[in-house]
Amino acid sequence: MEYRPDDAIALPVCIRPSQTKGVWRDFLPGVRLLPYAGPLRNLMERLDTKLPPQAHHVVDRSHILLIRPTRYLAGVRKRIQAEGATVPNDARGLIHPRDVARQCLVAAILATRSRCAVASYYSLRRRGRRWIPAGYSNQPLEETSLHVFAALRSEQLDLVLAKQLAVKLDRYYRATLWWTDRVGMALGYLWEGLCAPYPAQTYISLIALVDSLVGTRHSGGHNLGGIWGQATLIRGLGSVQGVGVDWRWLRLGVRSWQVR
Repeated sequence: MEYRPDDAIALPVCIRPSQTKGVWRDFLPGVRLLPYAGPLRNLMERLDTKLPPQAHHVVDRSHILLIRPTRYLAGVRKRIQAEGATVPNDARGLIHPRDVARQCLVAAILATRSRCAVASYYSLRRRGRRWIPAGYSNQPLEETSLHVFAALRSEQLDLVLAKQLAVKLDRYYRATLWWTDRVGMALGYLWEGLCAPYPAQTYISLIALVDSLVGTRHSGGHNLGGIWGQATLIRGLGSVQGVGVDWRWLRLGVRSWQVR
């Protein structure tokens, strides 16, 4: 698909609590966080009434992630070049709306332990001062489970910190498998654990998260005894089923790209 400068992709999301700290709203170049209000909200709610019953929705919408694809891809190219890597000939494969949304929501979670949800998205086109619908993509709902949300002490979303983390996470959320390491595995386990429907699944994902970051410190390699020993030493900014998880460990890994 060839994007035009007047194209946009809108993803209704939930970020709770919805209060934000700071005036900055851009997660990345071409990716803006907007309140779920005004003409965009009216347009989406009007389109929702025309969708089939099996369409997936975020019920508790608080914000809209508005992606301007041409601006986003220009920013991705610059970030890839800054890393000393070669930009693919067809850079359109570097954008997938759900991956971009997951990148921003994980940054919000790491910044402020927010409750998040994302599902389907809308393709839009600018006509004068109005947005008009250009398409719709039905995607499965992913949301923070209630048992996880009850264990987190949420605060106002720190927009400045969320932006810093979103930039650091960028290489892990490009649509192609661009970069993988221990932090990348930990980010995957984090999202799976937060969205798992059962506490036991969350527990397993968080243990795997700890193992991916610090399990190799043990001479025995990856083993449950070593993982448990590390887990009991990590004290909670949040806890799920008795496992304390210090989110700063993951943030430290993201900032340095390597956990020593």
